[in-house]
Amino acid sequence: MPLSRNRSRLLRRVIGHIAYIASILVSAYSEHARKIITAIVDFIVSKILFVIMLLVISPFVYKILYKIYCRWRPYSEPSFVLVRRGSLEFRGGEKTDTRKPCHAFAISIYLVTNKQYKQFINATGHRTPLYWNGNDYSINKREHPVVDVTREDAESYCCWLNAFFGGTEIYRLPNELEWERAARGTRGRKFPWRRQKFSVRKCNSAESKKGDTTPVDYYESGRSRCGCYDMVGNVSEWTSSNDEYGLAVVRGSSYETDRKRSNCFFHILHPPDTVSDSIGFRVAREDNSRDS
Repeated sequence: MPLSRNRSRLLRRVIGHIAYIASILVSAYSEHARKIITAIVDFIVSKILFVIMLLVISPFVYKILYKIYCRWRPYSEPSFVLVRRGSLEFRGGEKTDTRKPCHAFAISIYLVTNKQYKQFINATGHRTPLYWNGNDYSINKREHPVVDVTREDAESYCCWLNAFFGGTEIYRLPNELEWERAARGTRGRKFPWRRQKFSVRKCNSAESKKGDTTPVDYYESGRSRCGCYDMVGNVSEWTSSNDEYGLAVVRGSSYETDRKRSNCFFHILHPPDTVSDSIGFRVAREDNSRDS
């Protein structure tokens, strides 16, 4: 009985997670020993899961097991949306737009959350954000964007994604042009949403009076045309772009920004080592096989 695409993907992910965990447990040993143990774990787990999946005939039962696995698996990749190639009206901190071309790329639908960032910390031992209580965040901040991270911290998270999920795909911070393409579309919109008028119901700005971050999927009506949340409001975002003085370009307004500046034009500069409770990040992804 052939496995379905979803079951095959689940099988590969489970094997990958267990093999990765096994390699961490034996990291103190030689590279040769680590490869041998990882291969043994791969073989045993693949046989066990193959039998289990063949027995799970009911699609309903399979969906339940898959949801449980997705919730409790140790590591998860951000959700991405493909942004097609095309030209756009690019503002980039200037007073007027300039028409520029942009290649195709993928960008994460949501900002990176505390939950996702903790997976990275657990796997690498990277330093934790300042507002965390020891090595963990407040339980009610699980799906809120991670903040108090430098651009180097954000880039380290992307490097970890490359090590764990990468192949031909490369994970990195979006540059400023890509960020505007995902936020403004090709028509140079002032706001991500359809009706070009500020609305407190579509973003977490100073007028929302929340005074803090909100869950990354909270403002569904404020999505951009390509489907990204929080391109305006909630937290500002690190990009990979710099100005001529080496300052990092930060795009997007935050929960502290008033309505006059809460739009897709918002552009600020910070030293890359800045730590702020109103700056987070999202991830871009590109397929490197297209260049070969």
